[in-house]
Amino acid sequence: HVVNNNGGTAVASSFTLHVKNTGSFGTNDVSGSPAAGVESPGTTYSLVAATYAVSENAFTGYASSMSGDCDASGNVTLASGDNKTCTITNDDIAAPPPVVPPVVVPPVVVPPVVVPPSVSTPSVPNTGAGGNAPETLLILALSAMVALGSAAYLRYRTR
Repeated sequence: HVVNNNGGTAVASSFTLHVKNTGSFGTNDVSGSPAAGVESPGTTYSLVAATYAVSENAFTGYASSMSGDCDASGNVTLASGDNKTCTITNDDIAAPPPVVPPVVVPPVVVPPVVVPPSVSTPSVPNTGAGGNAPETLLILALSAMVALGSAAYLRYRTR
């Protein structure tokens, strides 16, 4: 019996069935074996009373299991007058999920912080009161203008 529930396409005749003697008869195929598998009604063998091993050739992509009068290994013992049935079920194996490589996130590269060199104000020589440095004269002139402007402003307001 063939089960194609995972995308398989095999049929019973895709499998090769063996019935072999065991014990004192050896391990040879019986007359008519091997044979192509048949879904229904199956393949019939007329055999003498003894123990037999039922099997089939391996088939890639399918898992097989034994049921009916055979044990899990496919062994069946016939007594005189027995009529036994062994069923091999071949079920297609689901394909493994695709292998997805892990996503590798590149490290975040933070550019270095570039601090511009500090700009320093050149120092001005302090010449003290009465010096002749142009900066000192400019500050004194501005101070005098501010003082005059304030006085003019105040005089105007008081009138």
